[in-house]
Amino acid sequence: MKLNEDNAMTFMRICCATVAALCFLASSAYAETDEFDADKMLSELESQLKLSGDKLSQLKPAIDAKSAELNKSINESVDRGFVELDKLSDQLDVASKEAQEKLQEALSSEEMQQLRDYLKKWDRDAIDKIKQDLAAQLTALLELTEDQISKLKPILEDGFNQLGEMLDRLAREGNKSLEKFKQQYEQLSEDLNQKLKDTLNSDQMKSLETYREELREKIKTALYSA
Repeated sequence: MKLNEDNAMTFMRICCATVAALCFLASSAYAETDEFDADKMLSELESQLKLSGDKLSQLKPAIDAKSAELNKSINESVDRGFVELDKLSDQLDVASKEAQEKLQEALSSEEMQQLRDYLKKWDRDAIDKIKQDLAAQLTALLELTEDQISKLKPILEDGFNQLGEMLDRLAREGNKSLEKFKQQYEQLSEDLNQKLKDTLNSDQMKSLETYREELREKIKTALYSA
């Protein structure tokens, strides 16, 4: 089965998950984020927005639904082993807009703006949580030492910055820059792989190659079933 250009772009974006996961592992593998508990989220809104009991009771169903969507998105992405950031961001944005629509008549314009800010913050935190969990999985798989993490951090941060610039260019220019993106992505992967070999031992490199191959298969399955 051949990929059309649109699917090829999607494929390349998702393939970057391998590089991105590696880049996040040095800086966020040991970070912890609280799960998105609806009661905690509601309590945070109560304290910051100074809402009445009546408004809080109207907020609860929408916050319950938002909490469920956030946790579902985290679990699904971590179980898959990769995240489609564009798709996930759109999915979380839809859930946030649904919550806002349900609460338009209950909250003032100022309260609605504060709610929108919190919804955006929770979405960002959920994406960070996914990245952290994926990075922690990879760190545990490779059994990285603190010394290795320290050595890899500047290398991986630089790789992630380059990857971000490449993806931004691809998003702006679309299909016409796809071939250039592929070449740059392959070169970035090769450079990163060589630097990893200088830091990881042979067993860790074997584990990494197995991880990459399993990830590629998961990505292909997700792409072709979409």
